[in-house]
Amino acid sequence: KIIKNKIISLNSPSILLNTSGSSGIPKIVRISYQNLKSNTLGIIKSLNLTEKDRSISTLPLFYTYGLSILNTHMFTGGTFYVTNNSILQKSFEEEFSNFKPTIFSGVPSTFQILKKINYSYIKQHFIRKITQAGGALDSVTQVEILKICSNFKDFFVMYGQTEATARITCFNLRTNQKKIGSVGLPLNNISIEIKDQNPVTKIGRICIKGPSVTTGYISNCSELVSKPITRTLDTGDLGYLDEDGFLFITGRSSRFCKINGKRYNLDVIEQEFNSTNSNKINIVSDDNFLFLFTTVPIPKKFYKTIGIHPTLIKLILLENIPLKANGKIDYTYLLELAKNKVREK
Repeated sequence: KIIKNKIISLNSPSILLNTSGSSGIPKIVRISYQNLKSNTLGIIKSLNLTEKDRSISTLPLFYTYGLSILNTHMFTGGTFYVTNNSILQKSFEEEFSNFKPTIFSGVPSTFQILKKINYSYIKQHFIRKITQAGGALDSVTQVEILKICSNFKDFFVMYGQTEATARITCFNLRTNQKKIGSVGLPLNNISIEIKDQNPVTKIGRICIKGPSVTTGYISNCSELVSKPITRTLDTGDLGYLDEDGFLFITGRSSRFCKINGKRYNLDVIEQEFNSTNSNKINIVSDDNFLFLFTTVPIPKKFYKTIGIHPTLIKLILLENIPLKANGKIDYTYLLELAKNKVREK
């Protein structure tokens, strides 16, 4: 029903987006017009977007990152080309060449695909900005992209969550190469606080405040019209701020296990192994074993680099590592696969 002469409040819900959250259980986030506007403006400023910028859809629009790319271009008067084709299809290559976008955006899995085709898309002269979010991109790939950028292309690394509308931090890695490994500085209207810090490492829970932080999840229609609240968002991520205010993420608070009384950070183990080995792994645990998922066999001699007794490590080979719709590793599904393997025995 259209209500005439009705002025939409900035606190009114603008869109509902699904997110898996930290537990892997699907949830619905209520995003208000105020959340959407403030985050869009923060992103535009951090990326220095103008009406001359042109993007092509390389990410689904139901994913907060993909949707925010569309929103920022609509706000600035830029151009956004929507395609149903994937970057591996010949038809995408034709659309890409004809449209000539100035920006190429992706999540880590996007850039792993690009690596297999020699980064052909981002090497094009008309690409001026490359943006990456949706999880940690390994440092080797970041360095390879920086070499492509030289002095002519900008490479923006970002971090975000649906619960904060879209993006939280951003920075141009090309002009801040000493900060490789960071996800950048908070947007101009967001503040970051590290709570429960370890006194030695300074690592703690990443919490944020700002007008793009949503009221939270909804479970029924009546909560659609509930009065928004100003709150601090506990992202569920762990990390620290360096002396210049750059944020570094070290893992998720839920990505820990305890085996034989010893606590392990699965993200740290995974990142350390993958940074020194060409054969990549993804790890889950049921607090009894460490399950390594990979697409190629890994000799047991490499197990010692993980720092846990080899008898407590189980290797599971897959043809492909399962991904969520947003391109992130589906660790919830991997854990189910691991538990099924244990049951079979």
